[in-house]
Amino acid sequence: MIRTDIDRGKELAKLLHEAFRTTGIHGRKDMPEDDLPASVVRGSLEHILFLTLTVSIDYQRDANVLWSNARRSFEDAGTRYLFDPRRLNDAP
Repeated sequence: MIRTDIDRGKELAKLLHEAFRTTGIHGRKDMPEDDLPASVVRGSLEHILFLTLTVSIDYQRDANVLWSNARRSFEDAGTRYLFDPRRLNDAP
């Protein structure tokens, strides 16, 4: 039988957060979605749309490749419409 231990879970969360912040987990201290496309301001509507629409297609894909391609598509004027639901809806 599995038993839930909330206090132990909280301690583990602290350990994982500290490891990620300092030495890293699996060799990384950053996440691929932390790198924003050029000219995107963190917290802006563009940032939210970029994150939301990229996450919506993130199903068992290589995260680094997915986010790199998403940034490249966002920065390309010819494919940037993919991140704007109104423009995407109107696209042929």
